[in-house]
Parts: sequence; structure tokens; C-alpha cells
Amino acid sequence: MGLLVLLLLPLLLVGGALALFLVLAFLALLIYDAKNLYPTIRTIALWAAEARNFIPVLALGAVLLFVTIVDLIVALQQPLAFLLVLQLIVGLIPIGILLALGILVYVLRIIVWLYRLWRTLIMGGFESTVAPQLRKMQLKHDIDERKDWTATLDDVRSKLLAEVEQQRNRIISKHKKHK
Repeated sequence: MGLLVLLLLPLLLVGGALALFLVLAFLALLIYDAKNLYPTIRTIALWAAEARNFIPVLALGAVLLFVTIVDLIVALQQPLAFLLVLQLIVGLIPIGILLALGILVYVLRIIVWLYRLWRTLIMGGFESTVAPQLRKMQLKHDIDERKDWTATLDDVRSKLLAEVEQQRNRIISKHKKHK
């Protein structure tokens, strides 16, 4: 058992180092993608999600898919028709990407709408009943034993004046050093 552990330990260390490298490389690519490619992809997705663009792209995708299926059936009988199938696939992939981006935008809009509805229904009750009580408790805790606001405001004012005076002295001392 000790020999097996000695043989597997280096493999685990190398595998762990390789996995860490791959994770870091994936994160680096993800950061690059989010920084450089996301604005362009987002713009294309929003364009594809507009109804005036989505419906024609959807119709074009359906027509291309139908023609591709027909050409695949014909290509089984005639070998040269396979080139036409490749052209349609090259056309079908960008149309499919546009449709997928448009559908993604619609799905995200539905999720945001449902979240806002949930937040209004559930959290609206929280905001009107529980949150004011929590705010009152926080104010009581912040004031401690003091009963009035003027004492708290006087403390804040004195702290701010002390900070201002400290900064003023520091600026004056720097100014004197440079002369």
C-alpha cells in the first residue's frame, strides 16, 4: 500500500497542477471574452431579438433548414449535390446563431420580468411590514443609551471637524516643508 501511494502521489500532484493551469486558462479566456467580445455579441443579440429582425431570420432559418433536408436526401443519390449542402450548412450556422442569441434575449427578458414580479409580490410585503421594524431597531441600536438626535448629531459634527482640522494641519505642514 505504501508503494502504491508513492506512485500515485506524483500523478495526483501533476494532475492537480494541470487542472489548476486549465482552470486559470479558462478564467483568463472568460475574462478576455467578457471584456472584448461581450459588447459586440450583446449588440448582435439585441438586434436579433427585435421583432422586425427576429421574424425574417426565423423564416429564413426555416426555409434553409427545409432546403438542407431536401438537399441531404438528394445528396445521397448525387455526390456533387453535397457541395450545395455545404453551402446551406455554412448559411444555416450563422442563422442558427442569430436565432439562438435572439431566443436567449427573450428568455432573459422573461426571467427578469418573473424576478421583478416575484420581488414585488414577496418582497413588497417585507418592505411594508418587516423592514420598518428592522430600521427602528437599527436606529435604537445606533443611538445606544442616548435618547435624542442632537447628541448623535453633535458627535458626528465633532468627528468631522476633528478630521478637517487634521487634514488642514497635514496640508499646512507639507506646504511649509516645500518652502
